[in-house]
Amino acid sequence: MKKTKKLHRAFNWAFLLLSLTLLFRLGGAWHNSLALGHKWISEKVSREDLPGAIEFMTSPSTLRGETLRLGSWLGHQRIHSKDFINSPSSGELRFDLRLGRDSYLLFSFLNEQGDQPVAIRLSRTIRHPSAIFRISGEEFLEKRALSEVKLGSSFSTIYLRWTPEKSELQIDREKYPICITIPKKFQLGFSGGADSADAIKNIRLHEIGKRSSLFREYFLPQYGKSLAALLFCIFILLVVITNFLSEKNRFLVNLVVLIVLFLGVVFNERVLLPRAASLAQAQEVKPLEILAKMDGPTILLSSASDGRQLALAMEASLRKQTKKLWNIATRLPEGASPDYLLIGVDVQGGTSCAELLAAAKLNYPKSKRLFIEIPQETSFDSEALKQEEACMLLATQEKIPFLSARKSLEDKMDAGFIWWDRWHLTRLGLELFLASVTPGLASYVAH
Repeated sequence: MKKTKKLHRAFNWAFLLLSLTLLFRLGGAWHNSLALGHKWISEKVSREDLPGAIEFMTSPSTLRGETLRLGSWLGHQRIHSKDFINSPSSGELRFDLRLGRDSYLLFSFLNEQGDQPVAIRLSRTIRHPSAIFRISGEEFLEKRALSEVKLGSSFSTIYLRWTPEKSELQIDREKYPICITIPKKFQLGFSGGADSADAIKNIRLHEIGKRSSLFREYFLPQYGKSLAALLFCIFILLVVITNFLSEKNRFLVNLVVLIVLFLGVVFNERVLLPRAASLAQAQEVKPLEILAKMDGPTILLSSASDGRQLALAMEASLRKQTKKLWNIATRLPEGASPDYLLIGVDVQGGTSCAELLAAAKLNYPKSKRLFIEIPQETSFDSEALKQEEACMLLATQEKIPFLSARKSLEDKMDAGFIWWDRWHLTRLGLELFLASVTPGLASYVAH
């Protein structure tokens, strides 16, 4: 009997140490993230190798409780629900929204056919004002302004209600009659995050007149560290309760708790964490540079923040227009010199055009040179325009062509999704950019 009691006591101490170890391991690894929930898709991850895209999906800093921080990891995020949601005929979508300065949130309803989803944009920026429209690919169609909508810098409660007869948008206490049709089944999408303060929280989707929410549990995959803290409190409570049990019953309870904790750690490390890691592994790893093949006239694109994407698109566009083989690359074989040098100008960058030109003359003295302005979402403020004017003056003095699509992009700024973020052009953005600069480039290289 004494020997059995000693064994039970020894096991109880071992149980305490092992349980604490497993509990801290589980609590340290268990966190909120969109990837672990496996219910959301990032368009940036699925379409492009963009900085911050994977981190936004896998990082615990993206989700805080029931708050989704769209401005984290370089912002400009575009996500939508993985599965289709059954829409009630009379429904209400509710969420709290906070927008930073010069920012906006676009939420959309993608139908099963995937064509022209209806979208509503709530904005605090003149460049992208509040509006209702349909989306075709990356273009905005049938735009209707919501000029009366006003948003502050703190959280506002947004309601979108619809019935078979009418629909309305409500922001805090202000109501705005609108005319939209919500699909019977849809994927809910959110786009935004131009400011680090941008966030949405407390998302609810339910049938009007009923309290049950269709979307609360759907939105949050886990409760993260708060759940780990709850487990720890339950564990302490069990330790206290087991002190009032007999040695045999205490042994059985401790054994069950230990098994449950062990299974929790195994599930977390074998199922949840590999699921998040597979997101990064599934994405195609693309080279950041393009090495010239040197089997035709070569154009080297230098100093471009998104050089690879621009070089590929520009090469295809130039070949189509000139009916001639061209190689546009971001890197040359050692000792090689390009026929033409496209000097990428970033009017928001720290390197001046004079410094870029000096480096070009030093490294490639025999190459013909052109300036090309690399467009960014922030290339339209007053400081950027001053830098552009200085570069154009230098180009005139040096008799070097200066290619720019700033005016074309500025005129089409609100025609659709032009940038993935502040630096990378979307497919639509690339089309607008190339339509503006390719004719000038083709005319220069033809002589």
